[in-house]
Amino acid sequence: MHTASQALAIERQASAQPSLAERVSRPKTRAILGLMRLNFLSVDGFGAHGVEFVWYDRLGLCIEFLWGGDMSWSLNAVAIAASILLSQGAFAACTNDTSGAGVSMLSAGTCEPQYATYAGTGAGGAMGPVYAGGNGALVSITRNTTATNSRGRATGGSFYASGGTARIVSVPGVTLTSDTTTGSYVHGFRANGYGVLDIQGDAVGTIRSSYGRAMLVDPLGVIRVHGKTTLTVADTAGSNSRALALEGGTAAVADSLIELLGDVNVSLINDSARVVTAVGGTLKIGGHLNATGYAGKTGIDGIRMLNGPVDIQLNTFELNEVAAIGIFVEASTNPLSFSAAGAGNIRSSKDGFIALNHAGSNGTVSFGPNTTIAMTGANATAVRLVAGARFAAGAGFTVDESAVFDSQTAFDLRGANQPIALTDARVHTNVLWLSNDAGTNLSFTGHGGSYRGTAGIAQGTLNLALDSGAVWAVTNDSSLGAAGQVTLAGNAVLDASVKGGATGLAGDVLNNGGVVTLQQVSASPSDVLQTRRYTANGGQLLLDTTLNDASSSISDVLQASEVVAGGAPTQIFVRPTAVSSGALTTGKGILVVSVTGTSAPDAFVLGAPVSHNGFDYLLVQDAGDGNWYLRSQRAVPPVTPGAALPVPAGTPWGLAALGALLAAAVARQRRR
Repeated sequence: MHTASQALAIERQASAQPSLAERVSRPKTRAILGLMRLNFLSVDGFGAHGVEFVWYDRLGLCIEFLWGGDMSWSLNAVAIAASILLSQGAFAACTNDTSGAGVSMLSAGTCEPQYATYAGTGAGGAMGPVYAGGNGALVSITRNTTATNSRGRATGGSFYASGGTARIVSVPGVTLTSDTTTGSYVHGFRANGYGVLDIQGDAVGTIRSSYGRAMLVDPLGVIRVHGKTTLTVADTAGSNSRALALEGGTAAVADSLIELLGDVNVSLINDSARVVTAVGGTLKIGGHLNATGYAGKTGIDGIRMLNGPVDIQLNTFELNEVAAIGIFVEASTNPLSFSAAGAGNIRSSKDGFIALNHAGSNGTVSFGPNTTIAMTGANATAVRLVAGARFAAGAGFTVDESAVFDSQTAFDLRGANQPIALTDARVHTNVLWLSNDAGTNLSFTGHGGSYRGTAGIAQGTLNLALDSGAVWAVTNDSSLGAAGQVTLAGNAVLDASVKGGATGLAGDVLNNGGVVTLQQVSASPSDVLQTRRYTANGGQLLLDTTLNDASSSISDVLQASEVVAGGAPTQIFVRPTAVSSGALTTGKGILVVSVTGTSAPDAFVLGAPVSHNGFDYLLVQDAGDGNWYLRSQRAVPPVTPGAALPVPAGTPWGLAALGALLAAAVARQRRR
């Protein structure tokens, strides 16, 4: 196969020679051809006569010949060339089968189909009903045309452009409809070998065969649809059929292209069907891709990328009821890229469904803003990532599990080590982050948004950073890994009140201006957050507390193995429960922060005064155990400037004051 530069050089060389029609029309040539018996198989010694054959595509179509430099015509050379050209139909400028079986153009020139419907094997033989093959061949379609391909085993297509600068072009407003019969490898729209299929109007394709492709670009082909594209993998098809197939091999991605400028609708009715298979090349969809499978089918896939290089560029998209995998990026040494500029939706009710299986260490997946993954089956996964896999999503990324099944995972980390940053995401699943791979070392940043679920990092490390008001509602015991931590900044919230009772968080907590809350809507004072190291650098700790004496008081508690002061202290805000009556505390007081190891003395302060029913509660670190307690004292009434201070009568100071008043009264009486 020639490279683009080689093909261009050959085309220029051929254009400098007399045309094929001119050569055949020469009297001497016609006489030679008329007198000779041409038998290609009996001729040898090609090189001795200076004959050079140019092969434009992998099917072996010889579309041009060159002669000796002295312009002499060797009888043997003419015999050889004419035999090959005649055997390939190159002397026929345009073939339109009178029965409407097919139309083909096998040499330079323009051919216009004369029928609205072509069916069967086609005039192009194994190539298909509507075929352009060879340098300069053009099939120009000016009417709505339907072509049904009945040729199988990887030969041709309903509309097939192959070789050199071969083109099939339809004018605007015209619809091309492709259909296929049953069998194997029966394809619809197809281009390869620098062939171009340019559909100015709409394209409609249906596949009914095993391993069939409704729209196929194999090496160095281009298919472009300017209007709307509608593709169906019918229920009569066998297994492994595809709506869109990029099979361009390992050439540069730009050399094999499917570009669909309008909306694209894909219906997958058959089991084991797929919306897109991309082995090599570029897929661009400028409109909205709407692909729909059926819930009753088990093997339907969405988009699969492998080998490469591959570049898939979408605008907005929907993958509905793709039962097995939504988007699959396989392992490859070549770059594999998927990007969407606008919102996407991936939905499935299948158990075990994986929305994005990103197994490519050289792969990049980037979703547009407001992309949603909705899973209604058990044991489903939104995003699975391996080492080197890169994932990004625009603002508003959403993963939402079913209310029926409580067994879904948002991020399955299998050695994932590329940072992820999401903005205003909403991720609500049973497990938010899962890893059983020691190679996992992920930095995950949430700028705003809502995360509800657990962290299950049994092996590896997750470093979670939340800011801009992001909220993580921890629904059950969680682990961030042996060296993992969560950093709270910009009023981000770690809510450990959801489970009720003790919630374990195996990881460090760095409060860098965020909020750790154990306050429930019901104001229950029995929640405990158990964590490793707690570092105070500002921020808040919110607690529900029953304010009585120590024997009947209870409070939410932060329990840490170590407390470190990293800067400003964390402010503790206490919300009294409804049963609080206020009393003098006994013993050490009401426990609010429990530390099993070292505890910095200036890590916490009260964020606001705590008073209840005439008692003030102060935050005190016990000198013995290093824990933090609330201890009460009677409230001192506020003093009004200039007013006399009330003196209780039962105190020594009160009795002395009363005696002084009586003595003064007696003295005044005597003076009278």
